[in-house]
Amino acid sequence: MKKKQIAGALLAATLVFPPSLAFAQAQDSTGSVHQNSADQGAVNGAAANNSVSTNFDELIDILGRRNTGEYGLQTGTALVRMMQAENPTQKLSFDVLQSETNDASSDYATMRVLKTTKGTYLVLTLKGTKPSEDSSTHKKTSSNYVGVFEREVEGHAGKYEPVEPLTTHDVQDGHNMEGSTDPVVKGKKYPKEILIPVQADKTTGKLNASLYLPVLTSVTHNYTTRSKVVLEWKDLKLDTLYKKSVEKIIEQAKELADQPTTPAANKQELQQLAQKATQTLTTATTPDQLVSEITSLNDAIKKVVPQAAPQEQPQAGSQGHDNGHQQNGQAGGSEGGTPEEPSVPSFDQATKRIAGETAEDTMQQIVQTAFPDPVDKVVLATSESYWD
Repeated sequence: MKKKQIAGALLAATLVFPPSLAFAQAQDSTGSVHQNSADQGAVNGAAANNSVSTNFDELIDILGRRNTGEYGLQTGTALVRMMQAENPTQKLSFDVLQSETNDASSDYATMRVLKTTKGTYLVLTLKGTKPSEDSSTHKKTSSNYVGVFEREVEGHAGKYEPVEPLTTHDVQDGHNMEGSTDPVVKGKKYPKEILIPVQADKTTGKLNASLYLPVLTSVTHNYTTRSKVVLEWKDLKLDTLYKKSVEKIIEQAKELADQPTTPAANKQELQQLAQKATQTLTTATTPDQLVSEITSLNDAIKKVVPQAAPQEQPQAGSQGHDNGHQQNGQAGGSEGGTPEEPSVPSFDQATKRIAGETAEDTMQQIVQTAFPDPVDKVVLATSESYWD
């Protein structure tokens, strides 16, 4: 990664996006956008593989882009089931959880658990069942995806709020296509992975939730109908350290240390910290050890990027806050004196915030700012989805 790429990554991390760009969409294994007929319930059969879970690396990358400074630390699993709220001994009739295992005899589905620098989450992967087919017309008539997942607001019994998905299914059917009569999911993507905050030190728990299932309302056309459920989990465990977050920062530190414009003192600090973090990874057994290395490396990187170019920078540690340096600078400002040593710019000084009137305007500003010169390759995107 060159210095321009590093600076570009930091630029992207500090841009101000409109609300419509707040969440990223992960592509599914089909990797395509499906065209649909106008028939209610019609669905493109190529979407049958949309229930494959998004891997941890992609999920953590999406989280890092959504929440700057959030890094994966540990992964694990939990056993989860959805029970009917009105009859807690009965499972939900629709099987909406994509289990990580194939144990069909169990009432529970195996879900993933993720611990990051900002919390611990139960990762629910919501699936859509295979669409049925009319034997005479051979048309796909239903796909049975969850349209909206809502959780009960803590301290407010009976009040639910939608959970924004981390990823969405890349599929459209007669319920969510633009020509649909369903006002709840029309023109929207079905949720795929959602994150439920949990306590890492508690192996069991439950949460009241409600699901909007478009296939149930397609007959009654009662779009206020929700399926109330109790989400239960047990055997929650975090048993694997996620070291890739540290490995990525180590690589960034090494590449930055190799840049000829990086001051010598910063080069040495970056190299030493990268070496120390590499050694820690071979023996680390706790998330706290990873957090320590992440913090140290990030602090060292922030001292160098962004820099005020092309003027000379002070050595690490001066930062323009030392009283002696300030007094010398003021004295040097007089005629015949030594020119004042430039200080490292503050975050607000070094950060260029970009926003437009609409989401499309903002994206245009981003592209023009990040890539002012001609490039060899481009990516074409439309505003029909989360194109950031």
